[in-house]
Amino acid sequence: MDAGKNARIFNALISIYVIAPLPLGSNRPWAWWTLAGCSFLLLAVWAFAWMGGKMPLSSALRGRVPVAAVSLLLVVVIWIFCQTIPLPSNWVAVLSPQNFKVYQEARAVIPAEGLSMPLSLDNDATFAAGVRSLFYLAMFLLLLQCLDSRRRLKVFCFAIVISGFFQAIYGSFVALSGIAYPFAGQGVATGTFVNRNHLAGYLEMALALGMVLLLKAGRLGSAQGGLRAVLRMVLSEKALVRLMVIMMVAGLILTRSRMGNTAFFSSLLLTGSLAVVVSRPFRTKKMVLLLFSIVLVDVLLLGQWFGLEKVAERLRETSLETEHRDEVDVYAVPLVQDFWLTGAGAATFEHIFPAYGQDNSGVLYDHAHNDYLELLSELGVVGFLPMSLFVVLGFYQSVLSLKCISHSHVRAVGFGGCMAIISLCMHSTVDFNLQIPANAMLFLGVIATVLVVQFLGKNSDRATEQS
Repeated sequence: MDAGKNARIFNALISIYVIAPLPLGSNRPWAWWTLAGCSFLLLAVWAFAWMGGKMPLSSALRGRVPVAAVSLLLVVVIWIFCQTIPLPSNWVAVLSPQNFKVYQEARAVIPAEGLSMPLSLDNDATFAAGVRSLFYLAMFLLLLQCLDSRRRLKVFCFAIVISGFFQAIYGSFVALSGIAYPFAGQGVATGTFVNRNHLAGYLEMALALGMVLLLKAGRLGSAQGGLRAVLRMVLSEKALVRLMVIMMVAGLILTRSRMGNTAFFSSLLLTGSLAVVVSRPFRTKKMVLLLFSIVLVDVLLLGQWFGLEKVAERLRETSLETEHRDEVDVYAVPLVQDFWLTGAGAATFEHIFPAYGQDNSGVLYDHAHNDYLELLSELGVVGFLPMSLFVVLGFYQSVLSLKCISHSHVRAVGFGGCMAIISLCMHSTVDFNLQIPANAMLFLGVIATVLVVQFLGKNSDRATEQS
């Protein structure tokens, strides 16, 4: 086994994850195309090494559940590319009558040769979305291959937490200073994202991985022993992680994102309650006190310092009269009904939504502020179903990990997985975090940690630290 090459691929993979949020969440073609090129290169290096017998498959990629997860993602990728394939017009008329109608109306204005047409209403946009989905699949495969030890899993979690910590520090400084900086929103934390809600989504998942480290980190040490013991406690791993978690919560509050804050605190309470119910190790006094302290410190103390009441005020002032995003959802429902089976084509929402209306403010939307409606309208049930099953599978594995009795690191990852999935699924009802490459990558990364930890748990006593 070429351990050096394996380590270099892992380091490059971590670098991609850390860099991804910096260029506006990689939500620009040049940014995600660059990251996609790097991921494809890494995947090619790994594939050649594997075929040459120098890098065997990880235990996760030989497991049934991870292979099932990869298969579900592969189905989605294949379906997106299938939407770009020209089909006989009579097939399209059966599969998607609305799609056929749109093409017929277009041909009445701009005559076209031939009788074939794709299921996508914008082939170029759908093809680009297919490449982006292939990029996500490549990253997911590389994570399943490279997260082959508990140490690497910990390094991945630390890298994301440090990235989230940087985003929180930068966003908080800009929000509190009032000074105009690049990527900054007026009086709110946006980090290096354009939208504060997307920073909130990123921090929700980074905080979930921070919980993994908190639940697994070593003890703070004895309170006795004088100055040396105090320094050891202050400089301990758990104290460092706790500090970064505190700052990320502060950054999340300063985004003033209503659903971002609601989703995070709800997911923390729901996951904590679920853990106590299904897992005996979580019923200890020490664990209950840890969860209680996090809620107490984050909600009461940080809320007072950084303005949680302003988030609450925004929630109180929200109404159907003042909020326009609900109107976009209302307009998007007929769109979903028209393209319910095969979809209008990945990444076509901004092109087809104007035909269904615009909100009273006169603003046109390039995304539905609801990931479920947007994905259904673009991919149809054929593409949406395997994607949903993928998330359900990740959540199911998270719950199974919570119930693990023998390995604390498995329980910790299960807790973080449940938190992240619950939080982002809640947030996705009013926003489009899954359309932002950095956030979509991280969501897949969280699910990958849940899938690989099951295999690391089986071998934890034999120290699978191979870097």
